[in-house]
Amino acid sequence: MAASVTLPVFIRVGDGEEVQIGTITADSANEMQAAQADLLRAVAGEIESLLDDRSEHEGPQP
Repeated sequence: MAASVTLPVFIRVGDGEEVQIGTITADSANEMQAAQADLLRAVAGEIESLLDDRSEHEGPQP
């Protein structure tokens, strides 16, 4: 029986501080890799949504 492993996932943009964006729990290396990709896709979607919202409120940029 495989043991589950839970890892925190952090991200840093530029010179900013690291921020924990989630945790991943997996039973195998392949499952861990897939979970990392899923989490990063979800975070990228959230960032894109925030940027879209901000650009709607600020108007076009020069």
